[in-house]
Amino acid sequence: MHIVFLSPHSDPLARPGEPDSGGQCIYEHQLANALSKIPGIRVTTYCRQKLDHPSSERINPNYIVERIKCGPDEFIPKEKIEPHIAEFTAKIAMTLKGSKEEIIFHGHYWDGAKSMLQMREFIPKATYIWTPHSLGYLKRKSFQGLINELKYNFLPRLLWENYVGMMAHKLIVSTESEKNTLTKMYMVNPDKIDVVPPGIQIEMFRRLPTEIVRKKYDLPIDAKILLCLGRITEAKGYHHAIKALKILKKKYKKPVYLVIWGGSATPEDRTKEETKYLARLKSLAKRMKVSDFVIFRPSVTHDKVNEVYSCADVLLITSENEPFGITVLEAMAMQVPVVSNFGEGPKNLIVHNQTGCLVNIDHLDRYANYIFALLLDDYYRNKIIDNAYNFILNNFDWDVRVNDYINAYKGAVVKRKITESHKGKVSRNYFLKKNLT
Repeated sequence: MHIVFLSPHSDPLARPGEPDSGGQCIYEHQLANALSKIPGIRVTTYCRQKLDHPSSERINPNYIVERIKCGPDEFIPKEKIEPHIAEFTAKIAMTLKGSKEEIIFHGHYWDGAKSMLQMREFIPKATYIWTPHSLGYLKRKSFQGLINELKYNFLPRLLWENYVGMMAHKLIVSTESEKNTLTKMYMVNPDKIDVVPPGIQIEMFRRLPTEIVRKKYDLPIDAKILLCLGRITEAKGYHHAIKALKILKKKYKKPVYLVIWGGSATPEDRTKEETKYLARLKSLAKRMKVSDFVIFRPSVTHDKVNEVYSCADVLLITSENEPFGITVLEAMAMQVPVVSNFGEGPKNLIVHNQTGCLVNIDHLDRYANYIFALLLDDYYRNKIIDNAYNFILNNFDWDVRVNDYINAYKGAVVKRKITESHKGKVSRNYFLKKNLT
């Protein structure tokens, strides 16, 4: 079985903090890696060639990442990638057409959906599966107005999302909330949607001595550190974290810092959006009179992310629209308590006051109060850490979770073959009836 990931904008080996890197990249890489360990399965991920990544990288004998050159050489935001997807798809089809293997195309995000639908014209007898990662309908609700309509290219995105919901053999989503949105707002048949949350590689997340890693990254040793981790983009809502820090410092009299960890290492590498938002964050910190307590650090490779978590006392999730939240799982594995906005993804992972804290980001006083409680009350903090860690071990180890994906893939193949067989009978019966009457 050959599983082919179609992921135009999302590079599974992207360095954290690169433009359009993040949880989706981690999800794709770790899923592909886990699948490739199953006998009889090989995985190829196709993404767009960008930045300085090589054209091909083999991760293991059964897992390879191929980068397709299409469009201009420079980085293209995912909202602007649509005109180049046809070229992306055609080049992949030339490689795969005529293959005798059982091929499963797994499209990721809405650009992967469009590529997948175009691939059907080249290779019709294959299985087609879609994972949205986030849905345009929900993002549109959070970013309304004409400017955002144009910025995020919602019209074509929603068109392709609706179309693939009808045409794919199966959809794999991470949460029941996503399934409900797809059935109610996209009118997708619920029988073709499997809810399969991703996992994490537990062995990667071992806490290191806090003092050592803080020295390595030049961070205060004797202070409390609140962590925001991810790309420097407004969608992550780091401005909320700075405002929460201001409120917290009025109550918590010991030293506490906010570390925003992500983004490009040099100004030359930053996109316009990152440059603009970074300036806004620094300006806000200055106005709030907390600029001395807000620290920015560039992204690290994912194999060093455990060092980042080892520096932290609390992870803050401030995104207004977080479809899943890989960082929530990682923090739980690293025994770092999480205070999160009440988003679609985190509310499916966090049991409030048991495995973390869920607070509407619009109520920043309450948000800051939960941070305060975690810093002040060791019993409360340790209860949440222990509950969260056990939750991860029992539910989100990739070695266990991957079997649910295998079952979803096999189910989609069987459904496709039954459908093809049924269509063949219908067309033959129609032909006979037409010629005998």
